[in-house]
Amino acid sequence: MGIFSFLRRRPKYAYTINETEALEAYIEKQYGEIETVFHELKSPDIHLDIYVIKPTEQENYYKLVTVGVGAYQMQVPQNLQGLGMDKAELVIFLPSHWNIKGIKDVDYWPIRMMKQIGRLPILCNTWIGEGHSIASEEGKPYAENTKLNSCFLLCARAEDGAAQSVLLPSGKKVRFYQIVPAYREEMDYKLENGCNALVQRMIENGVDMVIDPNRKNVCK
Repeated sequence: MGIFSFLRRRPKYAYTINETEALEAYIEKQYGEIETVFHELKSPDIHLDIYVIKPTEQENYYKLVTVGVGAYQMQVPQNLQGLGMDKAELVIFLPSHWNIKGIKDVDYWPIRMMKQIGRLPILCNTWIGEGHSIASEEGKPYAENTKLNSCFLLCARAEDGAAQSVLLPSGKKVRFYQIVPAYREEMDYKLENGCNALVQRMIENGVDMVIDPNRKNVCK
């Protein structure tokens, strides 16, 4: 009875133990020691865990990385097939004062955003990659403590500037994408001028990858 119950709970798409170990090793090498893992309690499609790397003196912010999104092979366009772009994991950075274990919207919205984006390829039979934009539900702000209401994805970069990816024991490549929350005006600017133009404007205004709910709107 217990065995059959376990099988019913097993997600449809899941990494093997060896694949999970390869991802964990890469995360620790790239981001630092894993402090804890936010495990999903219910996983009907993928088992989407979030690995937490705590702030350090050198890098005073939390690093959150998904493990589980890439168990699903995304439906990339035909011209991109075979280029190792059909598996992805997601990354966000949060300031050291953030209550990452909080369940209120003002604390939880970045984690909820990771989970929603992570399941988007399954729910919409699509794919996610660099430059892709994702709006919040009905275009509303993510929480009452921010006016950010959308986001876009950038390739997560290693210290040498190379796009982050890991080769699984199966030979499949998993790419890592940084989630960058944005304002409506910024997304309008991106759609008109391109992702690189928006990123350049953010750099010029001192916007970095650590999420600030009340950061400057660079297009207002």
